[in-house]
Amino acid sequence: MKKRAIYIIILIHLFGILKIQASQAVITESTIAGGKNWILSNDVVLFEIEFKQTSGISLKQFFNKEANKNYIGTNSLLFNYTGQFISTNKNTVPIDFEYKASDTNWTYKTHTIENIVMSRSLNNTTLGKRLSVTIEKENIQVKLVFEIFDGRSGLRYQNFIKNKKNNAKLMIEKSDVISLDLPNNAHNIHYVTNSKWLSTTGNIDESSMENNANDAVKCLINLYNTNDGWYIAPEVNWKTQYGPEIPEKQETPSYYYQLRPFAIPTAWSVKSSNLVKVITCPESFQLVLFPNEEFEYIAVNITAFKGDIVDGKMAVEEHFRKRFRFHNTTTSLMINDWDWFRNGLRTEDYFYNTVFPKAKRAGYDLILIDDGWNNSTTDGKWITDNDYTRDPIVSNTPGIPSMKIMADSIKKNGFKLGLWYSNSGGGHNKGHDLADPTVLANKKIMLQTMIHDYDLKHQAVDLTQYWQNLDETSYSHPSDNVYRKDVLSRNMMNDIVEDNPDYEIKVTSELDLYPNPGDRMTELVHLPNNGWMTITGANKPIDGIGIHFGHLPLNAIYLGSGGDPTPNADELYAVLSARDVKAYKLPTNWSDAGLNLFGLLNTWRKGARVKVLTDNIVRPVFLGQGWTNADAAKWDREVAPYIWMYTNDEKSSAFLIATAGGRSVVVPSSNYPLRWLDNSKTYLVEDVTLDDTDIFTYAFKGKYTGSELNTNGLNINLYENTSPAKAYWFQELKNKEKQVIFADQNITSYTETIQGNDLIINADGVPNSTGVIVIYGKTEDDAMTCNLTFNNQGIAQLTISTITNNDVPFPGDSGDPIRLEFENFQTTIEKSNQNIAVSAVNNGNPDSENGQSSLAKMIAVGDSVIYKMTLPFAGQYNVKINYKISLSSRGVAQFSYVDSSGKQTLLGGTQNQATTSTETMTTFDAGNITVNTAGTVKIVMKLVGGSGTWLSGNYIIFTKE
Repeated sequence: MKKRAIYIIILIHLFGILKIQASQAVITESTIAGGKNWILSNDVVLFEIEFKQTSGISLKQFFNKEANKNYIGTNSLLFNYTGQFISTNKNTVPIDFEYKASDTNWTYKTHTIENIVMSRSLNNTTLGKRLSVTIEKENIQVKLVFEIFDGRSGLRYQNFIKNKKNNAKLMIEKSDVISLDLPNNAHNIHYVTNSKWLSTTGNIDESSMENNANDAVKCLINLYNTNDGWYIAPEVNWKTQYGPEIPEKQETPSYYYQLRPFAIPTAWSVKSSNLVKVITCPESFQLVLFPNEEFEYIAVNITAFKGDIVDGKMAVEEHFRKRFRFHNTTTSLMINDWDWFRNGLRTEDYFYNTVFPKAKRAGYDLILIDDGWNNSTTDGKWITDNDYTRDPIVSNTPGIPSMKIMADSIKKNGFKLGLWYSNSGGGHNKGHDLADPTVLANKKIMLQTMIHDYDLKHQAVDLTQYWQNLDETSYSHPSDNVYRKDVLSRNMMNDIVEDNPDYEIKVTSELDLYPNPGDRMTELVHLPNNGWMTITGANKPIDGIGIHFGHLPLNAIYLGSGGDPTPNADELYAVLSARDVKAYKLPTNWSDAGLNLFGLLNTWRKGARVKVLTDNIVRPVFLGQGWTNADAAKWDREVAPYIWMYTNDEKSSAFLIATAGGRSVVVPSSNYPLRWLDNSKTYLVEDVTLDDTDIFTYAFKGKYTGSELNTNGLNINLYENTSPAKAYWFQELKNKEKQVIFADQNITSYTETIQGNDLIINADGVPNSTGVIVIYGKTEDDAMTCNLTFNNQGIAQLTISTITNNDVPFPGDSGDPIRLEFENFQTTIEKSNQNIAVSAVNNGNPDSENGQSSLAKMIAVGDSVIYKMTLPFAGQYNVKINYKISLSSRGVAQFSYVDSSGKQTLLGGTQNQATTSTETMTTFDAGNITVNTAGTVKIVMKLVGGSGTWLSGNYIIFTKE
């Protein structure tokens, strides 16, 4: 038996492959000559760790299973710390040190292997395995922790460092957190700086300290030209604030104050041309350990993939799903009272009589009472901002005399309660120093009290709480004060979540820096388990999914806008791309049409079968034009559509959403490869779209193999409905004469029984309601939508003998007007003179929609621009054009249409866009055109006269005749 075990270990070393069932991560250990060896393996990666007395601890393999490659060379290093021991005796000279993982005088102390579980309260859910190896020298102890997660996840690596001296501080001034000897073969590295994806075929040097650290790299996804690659990212902050030098100084500092994160990645840099590293930024972070203190060091996430850059980003998302313990991640919709509060409407009366009824009708989940509930001014319309005014856990706002009564009312009305609550107890750069463990221990007690007394489900953590304390204290130094704030705050929040798994925490982009730069984020070290984080750098809410994917977990997206009711289905479907979305406009002003549509969509998506899927990982399918390109510069995430899907673990069911997300569609309908289905299964596809007309357009799309859908794609035509959005349900084909494809939210449960050719459905559901169930017939190779009528006990039965297709006609085919925005077509514009400048500008006060126009500055009379728009259907169209009559230097325009043969047709007469009186938005009837072929249509805007040279177009409406 001993020889057999040795042979197995040899095979693992040679091939790096350990096949396991049930997608569970495995850690195997063995004793080798002079040391120990550990193999950590899951479905996609294998890591080999080795300790030898003669060579320290090392990473021997980083094996990409799907690509069948070991990336690691011989020069990797698990850590390299340089610094000083600073004696507590001020007369003693500091002693320099350098500790490398490869040093020959480390002593193995112990190791443990244990399960990683979701949390203390959800300990029946195992996520992976954890290996902890402790080594030591005379003055230092290092515990290396390797967490390998189940399935298609990666590795999280982190060290805990202990200062063994009792008469000196240990100061790590600079370190290589990890150095990986990875092949510098032909590649394209994708990386994120300020919430924007970039890429290079070269190297990644150490990020500059200049320009407010705006080029600091946060993560690396390296795609080799052989269609495989790896990912590495440290868990750090966004940036580090220096100061303020004057305590509680809040105005814009005159000194340089935005520093790099605690650590950054590099790849084959000038200084280390053969290595990929995570290195610390000394100006932001130098860890000082007090005598006999142990503290955690920076964590690093690593994984591998095979395929294109989308596969690389999906590998990251698979890892984050388990790393951050995500569960119950179906989108929650939150009402935020910030704007009502400032209007004096934070009152019981407004909540009880306006907010609750409308929020129920619209289907909201959570009500957040924002900043000021515990530190209100006497009129209840603003906040006090002195010292620790945000510390109390009882309400002091006049409109809510008792938070306990309000909390009970919120719960009775079917909502969860959230509270804006500062961990530091103060405002920007104010409050308690969160590097102090006693502060966080007291804060934890206060949070637990609110969870118990108010049944609090959500905490919003906001403002600049991770400011730098420039004074040395008994618990931190200026060089590590911010780092300790970050780490200890996250750990405290995670400790709350450990015992309260339904407690969800949101952290904002204001934690690191004050004042507010326009483009910034939170980063991985800020995120509590199963939590949310704000997003910046977006023009529309739908942009969040593209900004986050591969950088930050999609299950953590929090959108601060877009969550108000609207009658536009594409905008409502778009918000489902996020974990949580905020509405804060006054409910008084919500439209009936918006309330009706949002209520229908939310009731539908909260149905048991939909929620089972949307609680799973988000799987992007298409996130803008060029999103699969190896060159990030060729990705335009502002060109719709945006498509994502969810599957169950078996991939027997799937749900897909496609939407323009509030943008005009500028591309024709197309086939979109779905990527994430099971190639070996066959699927029945049903359109289940909710239209702006409050109608679900149930329609059978056909039977396809998973391989067909993944490779060739599903044809998605966003023009089929009145708003550019679609939803599809996928159900695995069973070997039966008839089967259910989909059942809606009114059907709680059902059974299927085949008797001959008949399918008998017995169902439980909402009493006195009608449910919709879609049945597929093998003989007919078609589907039929059926109604189930439930009696007052919620019971219904239905027998289906034959299948007759009764699909609902798509509203888009009925000739409903198609409105396109000029500014959405500027990327493909043609100019008669290349010096013509074209930009998108806000229309200002005359536009009740607060929209934008495409504004062209012509050079001379006769100049023109051509907008290449898209129409989904051929036919005869009436055309109307809207533009702004302006006081600025406008000229006279002539619009025209150019057909596929090049023939030009004038659209109406000339339009003088200038005025000397009142600015207005105007619409004119441009006449009729014939579109012979669906697809691109060219609209010309030409300067034909006037004293000015500016022309604009707001939108154009095509109505089928």
